[in-house]
Amino acid sequence: MAESSHLAANTRPLILIIEDFAELREMIAAALEHGGYRTLTLNSGDEVLTTPRQILMEASGALVDDAFPGNLSGPQTVVLLHYINPRLKIFPISGRPFLGWEIELMETHFHRCLSKPFGVAELFETLADDATEALL
Repeated sequence: MAESSHLAANTRPLILIIEDFAELREMIAAALEHGGYRTLTLNSGDEVLTTPRQILMEASGALVDDAFPGNLSGPQTVVLLHYINPRLKIFPISGRPFLGWEIELMETHFHRCLSKPFGVAELFETLADDATEALL
């Protein structure tokens, strides 16, 4: 678990990044931090279980890969995060289409999916669109 060194300004939204591919995880974190977010990066869904609940409750969003090593799958991690923090905006990220059972499992727990590869503009657009929808 790597917490951003830019956590001084607690007024900035905290985004969880749960992705096992280290380079992608760090690129997403760097882009979000440059864009004014705080980040917490996790390698797998299992790391959610060892992350202090207080941090998970503080997070306003989570980017969750669909598959990573460990006991929890991406869809299971989405459900767990929603159980811990029901107001958390969850954005699954995947390099493949979601299967029917995954969609059914997650349909009440996520806001918008991002398909890999996605660019920085699409990432910020997704987060901004979701924030706008929350205001309606």
